[in-house]
Amino acid sequence: MATLLQHMKPWIQHSIAESEARMAQMMDHKVQSAPTAPDDEAVMTSLFGDAMPPPDYSHAARKRHHSDRTSDDAEAQRLRKKERHQLEEATKASLLDEELRHQRA
Repeated sequence: MATLLQHMKPWIQHSIAESEARMAQMMDHKVQSAPTAPDDEAVMTSLFGDAMPPPDYSHAARKRHHSDRTSDDAEAQRLRKKERHQLEEATKASLLDEELRHQRA
């Protein structure tokens, strides 16, 4: 095993050195070919004009944020909820009354 490692060690070192040289060459090439800031600015200006619209951070375009609701909307919603709750209670009471009448008869 030791003999095998002795024979492979120079090959591995050579392979590592070649890989490092290739990586350095690729990085140099990328740095040289990277666009400069004025070029980026020219592209962005030609695509979007001088004024870019603000990004839309909402998850859905039609979704309204809670702060957009007026107090009238909130009050109307509370009233509808209260009416719905009262209707459910009245329906339950009516069903119970009818069931009691049937049991007595």
